[in-house]
Amino acid sequence: MKNLALFYIKKRLPLFLIVLGIVLILTILELATVPITVDGYTRLISGKLFSGQRIEFDGLIYNTALLIVLASIIPIYEFSFKMKKRGCDLFYSLPITRKKLYLFKYVFGLCEMLAIFIINYWFIEIFVMCKIDNELLVEQEFKIGYIFGYFGVAVLLGTLLYSWITFFYTRANSFIDGIIGVILSMALPAAVTAGILIYCSNFNWMQDLYTINWFYPYHYIPYASLVKICNLFSNRACELDYNYREYILYPEIVTWVLALGILVLFIVLSGKEKAEESEDISDSPFVYSIALPIIIVSCYAICELSNPSWLAIIIGGYIGYVIYNRNFLLRKIDLITLLVSEGLGFALMLTKLF
Repeated sequence: MKNLALFYIKKRLPLFLIVLGIVLILTILELATVPITVDGYTRLISGKLFSGQRIEFDGLIYNTALLIVLASIIPIYEFSFKMKKRGCDLFYSLPITRKKLYLFKYVFGLCEMLAIFIINYWFIEIFVMCKIDNELLVEQEFKIGYIFGYFGVAVLLGTLLYSWITFFYTRANSFIDGIIGVILSMALPAAVTAGILIYCSNFNWMQDLYTINWFYPYHYIPYASLVKICNLFSNRACELDYNYREYILYPEIVTWVLALGILVLFIVLSGKEKAEESEDISDSPFVYSIALPIIIVSCYAICELSNPSWLAIIIGGYIGYVIYNRNFLLRKIDLITLLVSEGLGFALMLTKLF
């Protein structure tokens, strides 16, 4: 394992430095074009007006965008070998177990991602600190604690996002299936919660805003959840006004607990990969088998019979299974699953008429 690590470091160092250089150049351009402004504000507290200053700078949002891009691309690049029989034969012939191989590539890619993010983060923060008036820092109008708090949270959630994408991408047997598997994994919880929200709202079963808040779909999309948490830290650090209600994070906690469970699944299942399945139909339950029928039923729960948009679900469901089978003629089991999910979804939509 040590020799493999040294080999990988030597092999990937030039590419790592190139990517890091590109990121820092883009960061410099961002810092040069987006000024750091200090504006006055007036706030009413306990019936008294207080005046102060606040800083407006979107450096944390920029860092989050970088983290999302890295967490999305690096796992795909790191495990691209799995999608080709030739690549599988080469890597599986190494004198280490498949479990150790997968864990090594997972950790190596994660280290690359975090290294680029951390270097860029401190590059931005040092630049910002040098530009901010020292007197403003003394007055604590710029809450540095939230900047550092963001760093810890971003590293943790970035790791979980990276794990999420790694797991669902590696469940597939081809590049296209891997990308679709990641998309479906993000869409599944969002579709289910949206279906519950709209279906129950049709019968006025959800009256309390706090209860409905749990079922807004963006809470359960890791990308959206990460951006939301970033905005919270950015606004608090810069003393910007925001709606506390908007930043209730209980649903986001569910998302990241789910991501932690996915990381455990990756560790457990990583040693059970088979080279002979590469480039075959991706029959893993974590790609198409579970996601497609649930998403179809959830979409029907969102639609109304009077709106012909439900016809798109029929067509879209069939196209989804065509992509799954790589053939316009579906396998018997998939055809039955498609018909059952379409029928169940349509029946669910009809109940909204009563």
